[in-house]
Amino acid sequence: MTAEEVKAHVIPVDRLYIARERLEVVGFASLNFCEDFSYLAGTAVHPSKQGSGLYSSFARFRILDSLDMGFEQMKTRTQNPIIEHTLRKAFSSLVREGKISSFSVQRELVQGIFGRMLTKEIPKSRDETINIHYASLDYRGGDAFMLSFEVKR
Repeated sequence: MTAEEVKAHVIPVDRLYIARERLEVVGFASLNFCEDFSYLAGTAVHPSKQGSGLYSSFARFRILDSLDMGFEQMKTRTQNPIIEHTLRKAFSSLVREGKISSFSVQRELVQGIFGRMLTKEIPKSRDETINIHYASLDYRGGDAFMLSFEVKR
């Protein structure tokens, strides 16, 4: 992400989560509260920390904070099937823990919203049923999906 893209994801926000290792920032996530939903606005994890569970932690914090604020709908936009897979896993764990009774997800194509591909390579999740949807994106053109998660308590 460029410095301008980082600023756009962290100013203004309702909640900002920062992960540090010693004095170095290794990741951030942000959350905005809208009228009818919370918006999982942005997340970046340093390449050296990818795969460490940091994004999963950010996802869980933001979902739990959204629930605490009374939201039953959470949205985000992404080009990355790993993000969708990780969010689905976070919601599933909340079902297993009894914090919510169920969840559903809707995926809507938003053409060109990012204006470019955000990752160096086209990402793949471990779930082919998710990957198949992302194969239709024009990554270089900036296509993404708006994901809408609806929870039942």
